[in-house]
Amino acid sequence: MRRYMIDLETLGLKHDAVILSIGAVRFDSDGPIPGEELYIELDTESQPEHRVDIDTLKWWMHQTSIGNPMPVHGKVKPHHACFQLFDFLGIVEKEDEIWANGINFDMPKLEHLITTQGCYLPWKYHQVRDLRTLSKLFPGIPWGVNEQKHNALCDARVQAQLAADILYSITESPIIGRIQS
Repeated sequence: MRRYMIDLETLGLKHDAVILSIGAVRFDSDGPIPGEELYIELDTESQPEHRVDIDTLKWWMHQTSIGNPMPVHGKVKPHHACFQLFDFLGIVEKEDEIWANGINFDMPKLEHLITTQGCYLPWKYHQVRDLRTLSKLFPGIPWGVNEQKHNALCDARVQAQLAADILYSITESPIIGRIQS
């Protein structure tokens, strides 16, 4: 089984928001796998079917003012971004998992991008996993330090480590160990 954490930076909250960047990290029980990551900054002008939310744009302006730069220098066309992501994921097998920190934020936007480019989703609906729910169930396991907040790749790394830590704690639990025996 392979696990991937995906994070997006966008210009809106709705499913059709302009996507600024995509970060993806493959991880296992130890956390992110070195060298198994992808970062793409998209060309925002090549997303005419996507929208910009003014409040999100204002939020990004504030983030930039406090040192979290907005990823606006992307040159990758949306179609090419989809194929780079597909290449990174490879063939998504039925036991593979696609993770996001809240499946109702990143995944609808990414799926909208993929389908508006005329592509098929490489995963099935039941393969998507939610870190937000998992982390609420295990509040005692801390988030790692994120040196560059609101960078899709940095966020995906920190999220992948948290998911790995929680999943490891579950599998190493004495209760779960007895159930699996």
